Amino acid sequence: MNGGIFIDGASWAMSFTEQAPGAVPLRLDYEKLISALSRELSPDRHAEFPHRFYYSTYRGLDTRASKRAFFREIKKANFTICEFQAKQYADGHFEDKGVDVALALDAYRVAAQGDIDTLVVGTHDTDFVSLFDRLPTTCAPVVVGWKKSMGGELCQAARVIYLEDIWDQVRYDGVELPI
Repeated sequence: MNGGIFIDGASWAMSFTEQAPGAVPLRLDYEKLISALSRELSPDRHAEFPHRFYYSTYRGLDTRASKRAFFREIKKANFTICEFQAKQYADGHFEDKGVDVALALDAYRVAAQGDIDTLVVGTHDTDFVSLFDRLPTTCAPVVVGWKKSMGGELCQAARVIYLEDIWDQVRYDGVELPI
């Protein structure tokens, strides 16, 4: 198995916080995640994930700087960080713009080139159903996320791996880092 993993950082950050409301948000170890996904998706043979991307947004230089320690950790697992500045509106609120489109386009490009046979997207966002529906038939879609945050449409469009089912294998045991 030759796969690509694309993480929707905003979706995961929100869902990880929701898993432990009022407490320290849960953290996972991205190197352990790759190993656990390899075991789940290809138990009889070694699985490779040569394409690893983490998509993130920031509001300003202060929030961007606050993520540096986290980014250092996931870079150890050979993830490429794709950062986007959130759009600020006149009333002061921010919205993430363009992240999901960039993730979907990058993932589709890698799949369409035939570089992977399995596409893993870490998300809870049902917008990615359209990506899964359009993948080449040679590329199997997989979504990873929490059960209570996973939309039914995602479960129908892709194989699902619930973080609850692999949590003991992927939890972060080191110093707590910002998401």
